[in-house]
Amino acid sequence: MFPNPAAEDLFIEYETNENNTAILRFLDALGREVKREKVDLETGRHILRQNVNNMQPGYYQIELISKNKVDAKRFLRQ
Repeated sequence: MFPNPAAEDLFIEYETNENNTAILRFLDALGREVKREKVDLETGRHILRQNVNNMQPGYYQIELISKNKVDAKRFLRQ
């Protein structure tokens, strides 16, 4: 995930071994969901671009939830 901290766009790298549908969730520092998006994942390595300029400055957690696993990372919105 880069850049971190982010002001406008955040790029999320992911790799999958099969076509899949996942949920991308953004949680604020208190654990409240502030954004949710359905993402179609294709086999291979990809970079997903997310605009975060409408989010308030602060720390957030991103969760990419697929049928096989949950990947979570934190970032700072400037």
